[in-house]
Amino acid sequence: MGWLIDTPTPTRADGRTGAGERGKTVETVGAGADRGRVARGAHVDDADAFADSLPGWDPEARAAFLASLDDDEAPELPLLAESVDEMDPAMVEALMQLRDGGEPPSELAVDAKERGNGHYKRAVSTKNKLFYREAAKEYSDGLALCVAARSEADDEEDPQTRLTLHANRAACSLALKNYGECVKDCKAALAIDQHNAKAAYRLARALLGLKKHKQARDAAQWGLASAPDDKALTKTLADAQRGLNQADAVAAKVAAKHASEAATHRAVFDACDVLSVRLGPAPPATGRAYDAWPFLEGGDLRVPVVFAYPEVDDAPPDLLEACAPSDLMADWLLTLFPDDNGPAWDSAGAYRAPLVKCYARLRQVTGFYRGDAYAEYRARREKDGGKFDEDDKGDDAYLEVPAAAAFLDVLSHPHFVLGGPLVVEVRAPSADHDGWRARTKVREMSLVA
Repeated sequence: MGWLIDTPTPTRADGRTGAGERGKTVETVGAGADRGRVARGAHVDDADAFADSLPGWDPEARAAFLASLDDDEAPELPLLAESVDEMDPAMVEALMQLRDGGEPPSELAVDAKERGNGHYKRAVSTKNKLFYREAAKEYSDGLALCVAARSEADDEEDPQTRLTLHANRAACSLALKNYGECVKDCKAALAIDQHNAKAAYRLARALLGLKKHKQARDAAQWGLASAPDDKALTKTLADAQRGLNQADAVAAKVAAKHASEAATHRAVFDACDVLSVRLGPAPPATGRAYDAWPFLEGGDLRVPVVFAYPEVDDAPPDLLEACAPSDLMADWLLTLFPDDNGPAWDSAGAYRAPLVKCYARLRQVTGFYRGDAYAEYRARREKDGGKFDEDDKGDDAYLEVPAAAAFLDVLSHPHFVLGGPLVVEVRAPSADHDGWRARTKVREMSLVA
């Protein structure tokens, strides 16, 4: 359990703090004990020399790594205040009362740390996460008291105590899977002592929890620079590298999939271009049938066609998923509306092949001028979960399609842009139909023999 709670960090003969013994006891500081006061910036000269011997971990590289750990999504910790002015007023008032009682904030910070250690031990022994929360609260109070100590002229804040409080609260956050908070505390601890291997370990595990494998690998390497034989850090480095490799493999697979899809979309565009069919953005979808797209089947273009029945409220649209451009409208009308047995929703028998009128929807939008543009649009559509841009709607108009026409006659019409399926509205002769046609922009199609 040594990795989960800080113990006193011994000072080596060369003056740098090492990994130390990682026993199962928490750090305790008695009233008369040496609290390991470390001035801010201690070990700087030696640390720089050590960092210079490690490729990629010079002071600038370390600072850049710490700066990269900022997580905007992680909740801010109110007790990471740098001055009394930034603290909660109620906390300030409580601290002033304690000061007036004669005990300096630095001593109270140590007391809060020891109470937190007691809660942490109970959390470990009982496996009750509530004690981690209690421990974190005590460590937070201790950090607030450290802030108060820095504001007192007659009190001297102990950076070692603040280091331990940050590192121990990080251990609580890690146990509670509050990875964002753990990262912040580890970052604060490493700013005090960049050779603290425990903080580097917890930082690496938290970054693994956030799926930030590259940063986790860097954090583990950071810790191993100070504690090269540490087994926990070595395992964490392997876990991070494994996660990074898996993430790279997934990314490569996704990239290959996208490249294949883009090539397919470009091939569809080329096939449409040969037939003078313009491809463009899709209109707002109104159901699954309207999300279909043209595709290639054995190298031949296939176009989805939707037959819609706007005059009948409970009539579902019919989706023909793979129509050939050469298919005749009449052939499909006879299939959908046979004389002897029409659709179930047509109780009046008005929808029969010889009677109905067909209208293809025209949209006043700009078609794509190259295959890459169409492929990029399809990729963006898929990334956005099939959402449509408002600009893609266009103004509706209609083209009256004779039964003798082929789908290609519509698809290659100079006023037609194909976005998704070809939508054909089927209407039965009626007064409603006559009124709709009178108030709607309808173009007539003339077929040239």
